[in-house]
Amino acid sequence: MVTVTMVTVTLVIVTLVTVTMVIVTMVTVTLVTVTIVTVTLVIVTLVTVTYFRLLLSHASRKSAYIIRSLLPRNVFHLRLSLWHETKIVFDTKGTWNTVTNTVTNTKNYKYLLEQWKKVSELFIFCKIAPDFEYRAVAEFEIDDFHVDDGHWVYLEDFFNCRKFSLFNQSRRRDFRCAKPEVIKEFIRKWIESNYRLEYLEIFSDPVEMNFEGILSGLEYRPVESKVSHYQIVEIARRCDGKKATVKRGEYSLELKIIE
Repeated sequence: MVTVTMVTVTLVIVTLVTVTMVIVTMVTVTLVTVTIVTVTLVIVTLVTVTYFRLLLSHASRKSAYIIRSLLPRNVFHLRLSLWHETKIVFDTKGTWNTVTNTVTNTKNYKYLLEQWKKVSELFIFCKIAPDFEYRAVAEFEIDDFHVDDGHWVYLEDFFNCRKFSLFNQSRRRDFRCAKPEVIKEFIRKWIESNYRLEYLEIFSDPVEMNFEGILSGLEYRPVESKVSHYQIVEIARRCDGKKATVKRGEYSLELKIIE
């Protein structure tokens, strides 16, 4: 009886040890599997995010090459709306789908200006560093160009944009494009040229527009304004006789071709 009892106890102990080892092994395998899966998911997520950031980067040379070299300009429509979150729209002319990315520094801003001089629409609503400087080596030829923080702009670089809207988002008192001599020189060059610009608007708040200084020395014809706080004159281009109005508000100026 003693022998049988000892054998039974031994079997029970062996069974318990075996079961315990199996459970421990299963738990270990499960933990290892979960760890591997978690690490794999993290790696895949990081790789995916990095890939899409690179894909959507404004500094992507590949995307710039495709946009500038491979796709027919008249068939495809590129629209860039750059806020703190940037909307990039690239589609056939029609329904638009959007993706987002973030503009982070002046290097990307400059690269954007360098690479996308000939697109359908470019809207830059984000701020740029106060010390940012840029001069175009080649002229811009954008159908509709909008710049919110335009302290860096030289107007003569944008004569071949069809429509150009410029704002003083940083509210700088030294806003270059509100200076009478700068605007006057721009208008004088427009009169003497055949540039494709059809519409220019400048919003200079808090800098007032000095209309008298702008018009000094230019040929123009006063036009009656239906709104008391606007002053309007008419100018004509010498090469083809095309006319435009120049309208001045307290903090704004508009040049618009009328025929």
